[in-house]
Amino acid sequence: MNDRRLATRRGRIAIVEQLRGLAAFSVVWYHVTLGNPNFLDQGLIKSSGTYGWLGVEVFFVISGFIIPHAMYRAHYRASGHLPGFLAKRLVRLEPPYLATVALCVVLGYVSFWVPGFRGAPPDFPPMRLALHIGYLVGFTDYVWINPVFWSLAIEFQYYLAMALLFPMIASERTWIRCSAVTLLFAASFLPIPDLFLVPYLSMFTLGMVTFHFSVGWLDRRTYLTAIALMATIICLGKLTVIGLAGLATALAIAFIRGEGFKPLVWLGTISYSLYLVHVPIGGRVINLGESLDTEGLTRIGFLVAAVAISIGSAYLFNRLFERPAQLWASKFHYGKARPVHVSTPVVEESV
Repeated sequence: MNDRRLATRRGRIAIVEQLRGLAAFSVVWYHVTLGNPNFLDQGLIKSSGTYGWLGVEVFFVISGFIIPHAMYRAHYRASGHLPGFLAKRLVRLEPPYLATVALCVVLGYVSFWVPGFRGAPPDFPPMRLALHIGYLVGFTDYVWINPVFWSLAIEFQYYLAMALLFPMIASERTWIRCSAVTLLFAASFLPIPDLFLVPYLSMFTLGMVTFHFSVGWLDRRTYLTAIALMATIICLGKLTVIGLAGLATALAIAFIRGEGFKPLVWLGTISYSLYLVHVPIGGRVINLGESLDTEGLTRIGFLVAAVAISIGSAYLFNRLFERPAQLWASKFHYGKARPVHVSTPVVEESV
């Protein structure tokens, strides 16, 4: 592999990792500043987390790009590769996810036993826990054991959809590719409950169109026109901030090169673990600060501690569960990889 090709490969991975890191940190900040409404007084710090939830939308655009790109490189075919594709995704994501379920149960009981505990007693009936295995909690009266799990359920639905629809999204016929993405984008505006994938398809399709551009199926002018139009429709039909976040993410993936800001790249490598553990761990730091009747600068200290401890815990979680799962998933192959070209750099699959 020549130096230019290697730089392009690393550059593409760097921007994706930076976006992951930024998205994960945004969600963390949203929850530590606003997750406990009584912890911070109204002001600049509390309001700074208002739009942190947009990190989830950024993750959806990233998945919309990375998953079909990886499938394209592997010559994915639904007729023979579907079991291997799903096995690879499940092996990649399930061990950290299930470990987080166990962590939430353990911390739930530990918190209950701590003197001065003010919350409700732990309630983990077997059925509630079992429903987490198939991401089915949202379809019942039970509540997710970790509130961020709802987005993993959406991602899982997306993987199932891609396993079936990829041949159309990556068809050799232009009209089929365009029709498939257009219909998926239009479907996102249907009045369907948000526990299904459909309402979020507008963000995933921004990533899909960026994938089309990255492999040379769209020229620059057509690509820019398409995503500008899509973002405008999202701004008008959903929320302006969602449209702008989706547009910025797609443009960053398409055009930003270079090694990137190393701390943010590193944060991106542990972003899945950080996303999983920040509520059960960082949230308890915030709750501790409230239970001790702290105020002023002391509460700001607890805020910083919640973020720092969440990141430290995510690093350990990444080492213990996420990286082994990644290595295990790398052994699953469902097709022969296409050769790497400068115009179509290698990217890593994402959560």
